[in-house]
Amino acid sequence: MVDRELALGAPLLCLILVIMIGVLMGLNAVGVFGFLTKAHLDHIASVDLALADRTAETEARLAIQTETVADLDRRIAQIDAAIEESTRLGRPVGAMTIADQKRRDRADIVVNRQRETQALAALRIEKIKTDVDRRRAEADVGPVRYLAELIGMPATDLERSVRLLTLALVAVLDPMAVALLLAAGAHSKSATFR
Repeated sequence: MVDRELALGAPLLCLILVIMIGVLMGLNAVGVFGFLTKAHLDHIASVDLALADRTAETEARLAIQTETVADLDRRIAQIDAAIEESTRLGRPVGAMTIADQKRRDRADIVVNRQRETQALAALRIEKIKTDVDRRRAEADVGPVRYLAELIGMPATDLERSVRLLTLALVAVLDPMAVALLLAAGAHSKSATFR
């Protein structure tokens, strides 16, 4: 009688264990999916924020520096135009006087322009480095982009692709672990009966 009750209770116990394992696998999958997705989003957000800040700052400084160089060019052109206008009007003495008066000013402006042009070149190099960093960050998600294109998603929708990839990993790993445990248990049972 006791054996019969145990025999009837075994399938019920197995069903309860299977349900509990299924629930635990589901909870584990949700947790792992959440952590992996959060880690990916945090990484992308921090990279985007850092690069956006650097890009905006560099572009602002580049615009200011370009305007500074253009202003110095205008000042040099004004001095040259004043001398040329005086010469054109037939006043060579006046042109020489203006040239003597403005020679030092023009020389200072030319030196200042050279310094500002070097600063402008350094800013352009900094902008190129920021662009390279942006391309590197995009290359980090290159495999996901290729996967998205492979399954027919637009390459620009990387977040959806990452979520699907993470979901696929999570959905496969827990059942695989349980299947391996069952296989190991079945193997050890068959080895025992030999």
